[in-house]
Amino acid sequence: DGSNVYLGHDSTLTKVPFTSGALGTPVDSLVTTRPFGNLALAGSLYVGDFRGTAERYRKFSINAAGIAPTEDSSWIANLTSGASSSGNGAALTASPVVSNAYVFGSFDNTDGHLYGYSVAAGSSTQSGFIYPASTSASLGNISPVAIGKDNSVYFTDDANSELVALTIDNNVPTAAWKFTGNGTASLSSVTGEPTIDASAANAGTIYFGDSSGNIFALITDSGGPLAPTAGSTWPRVGFDNCNSGNTSVSCQ
Repeated sequence: DGSNVYLGHDSTLTKVPFTSGALGTPVDSLVTTRPFGNLALAGSLYVGDFRGTAERYRKFSINAAGIAPTEDSSWIANLTSGASSSGNGAALTASPVVSNAYVFGSFDNTDGHLYGYSVAAGSSTQSGFIYPASTSASLGNISPVAIGKDNSVYFTDDANSELVALTIDNNVPTAAWKFTGNGTASLSSVTGEPTIDASAANAGTIYFGDSSGNIFALITDSGGPLAPTAGSTWPRVGFDNCNSGNTSVSCQ
């Protein structure tokens, strides 16, 4: 965040001061958690926790200098509040990605739904969305999402071997379109995260690959990726070269 480095290891979260190019004394959170994949830093710290059988997404307050992150217990992003018929048995498959409104996450094919947890409240059944509907069949393993400048949400899944483009209106997700291949190649077991081109020449082009070794490039109307805003969004896994919310840093 410009002043601290956050990392997950063993069964905890650690905050390490970083000043004038030097690391300071680390402090560990007192909450037991086993972070999955990348952390997301968007005002608060969002973590996928794969500890035990109660895998879930959790929110931590960053706190002042020298004070370890503490869990925001009022933010509930628990698999038991969602669509899974297998209870807490499903495993996380995606690092959290944060837009202005939602924390996006997904679980393995025993659940197979994309969750949009409200940044403000947390429970997908109360103030977010589940895609597809909780009564619908699993999409299998779902990739982390990529978010467009127009707030379209893109992800891949391996049940239907497809790229899905979602629009979300008042917590209602709608598939604007799906791509399963072209006349030359059909998609094969895709779960890789798509990425969106930000260059002026190719803004909005989305790239992704499949298990057959094909790389696809599709032109979208998104106009590029959602721009990261320090302190409020984390629009893809590791959104910049520094994995940092400090937009004043020039990363190499």
